[in-house]
Amino acid sequence: MITIFYNKCVVISFITIHFIFQGGALAQRFEKINLEMGMNEMASLNLSDISDELYYVILETSSDIIISDIDIIKKSGNMFFIGSIPPLLSVFDKTGKFVHNIGKQGRGPNEFTYLSAYTINDSEKQIYVYSKMPDKILVYKSDGGYLKQMKFPDFQPVSNIEFISDNNFIIMNGNFQGNTPYSYSIYNRDFRLIMNAIKPLQYKTNGAFTMKHEFSYYHFGNMFFVKENLFNDTLYLFSEKSGFIPYYTFYFGRYKPPVKLKTDFKLMVDRNDLKYIIIRNIFETHNYLLYSYLYNKLDYYGFYDKASKKAYSIQSNAIKNDFDSGPGFKPIYQKNNELFGFIHAYELIAHIDSDAFKNSTPKYPEKKRELEQLANSLSENDNPVLMIVKLKE
Repeated sequence: MITIFYNKCVVISFITIHFIFQGGALAQRFEKINLEMGMNEMASLNLSDISDELYYVILETSSDIIISDIDIIKKSGNMFFIGSIPPLLSVFDKTGKFVHNIGKQGRGPNEFTYLSAYTINDSEKQIYVYSKMPDKILVYKSDGGYLKQMKFPDFQPVSNIEFISDNNFIIMNGNFQGNTPYSYSIYNRDFRLIMNAIKPLQYKTNGAFTMKHEFSYYHFGNMFFVKENLFNDTLYLFSEKSGFIPYYTFYFGRYKPPVKLKTDFKLMVDRNDLKYIIIRNIFETHNYLLYSYLYNKLDYYGFYDKASKKAYSIQSNAIKNDFDSGPGFKPIYQKNNELFGFIHAYELIAHIDSDAFKNSTPKYPEKKRELEQLANSLSENDNPVLMIVKLKE
């Protein structure tokens, strides 16, 4: 049984079931993904199985904009918003030309100390940035100008934020010390609390511990989906009318992460046999649910086939790129029918120079030649190259 809290007072319970939309109404059916069985079901998955198009965007490099690594990629209209290391939030147009930065790093009242998370209100063309120490959400205009902010108590366990409609955004609260009261909080754009929901597992820890991927979330079919990645087996569909609706459940079996992973983190990290499935990201296509996961300290991908209702293991840290024999695809964000990832310039150059690439026969040989030309235009110190995949309808 899963308990859902609305406005801190009304309690509604759902059995773990899967809701789908049929004729504009919600219909329900049980849907469980057996990850334990999927670990023994080996299969391949190519980009062409899920996508009709892959394209690259070279992010402009100059003395004003040097990106050592990308943390978050989002898109609004024809603009790409890149949250990067060092902490910058930069805007590029559809060709990769640098436009401007959003806000700036600093300890001033209108600046962010750490770029912990950000989200975009497409209708208002505003960017909400979550900063740590001090904990606050800063709101900027699309041209980078400051508008307003919302302050939180220091060490608020915010893991991520995302707009889920024109008016409301969700805060995903990491359960860093085992005492977070709610996993999710919904606010409107004026910072009024709409609801709190889903009480996470409570436990005592010998020290705060966080993971980069505390939550998986994505948009698909103009709907929003989210999952707390540790100790919760449920992927939720969020509906403004019905709240958090169980959508898929994951069965981990003997691969279920133990609570000790959080209560005594150092002991767990020091072990050499971390044979647990720790989900990192989830994405959805019309035929599959894709998920990346950590197993025994290594990254892998798996997928759930909606038709066969079976989970499979790819046993690779990327989805094979059979379009142009380019680098494997590692998505980090999904907005409806687009998946976003990136490749470092030096990695792309090395890949093109490899024997595996030179001897490959991709599905589209002409695109292989185009990728060679793209790589030859780069230097190893250039900014990363975006990889955007458009899903099959």
